[in-house]
Amino acid sequence: MKSLLIFVFLFSFGLKAQILNDDARPVEPGSVEIIKTPTDLPELSPEDKAILSAGPITKKKYISGGILGSTVGFGTGHLIVGKWKESGWLYTVGEVGFLALMVGGYKKSLGDTLSTGFNGNFDGANTGLMLTGYVGFIATRIGEIFDIWARPKDHNRRYQELTNDNPLASIQIYPTIDAENLGLNFALQF
Repeated sequence: MKSLLIFVFLFSFGLKAQILNDDARPVEPGSVEIIKTPTDLPELSPEDKAILSAGPITKKKYISGGILGSTVGFGTGHLIVGKWKESGWLYTVGEVGFLALMVGGYKKSLGDTLSTGFNGNFDGANTGLMLTGYVGFIATRIGEIFDIWARPKDHNRRYQELTNDNPLASIQIYPTIDAENLGLNFALQF
């Protein structure tokens, strides 16, 4: 126990503080340079807070959400990966709406044909309604497929940036032993 106290005592007398600034220029040994840190660091955006609270999207959710979103659609893949409130609802509403346009145009066209008989002419309004629904549905499905495979990667990339192991500032403490001194070095890097 005595030797430990002597070591700590000697160690504290040989204490050196070295603080590095942005240029990584060391301060003279034995002196301390006070570096002020900004008090107005930017706060996290609501999107970043949501990403941190949700955590990373696992590979299992990514693959199952991607497959379900690519085959079934209607925002189901986004629901699996936890992005339905962010963008999946757009695909749910869009696909249902365009499907309703397509079916409504088809039904109106079919009703007109059954009541009057097919005379070889298509009603332009009903055909336009069907075509708008069809093209809109296909475009929304293609957008959903691209989005369901890209959005989780963007989420995980941003999550990794926010929780990066390389902090903005680092403190290093290491002992130094030479012929004259026994000390402890501190390094603060920004």
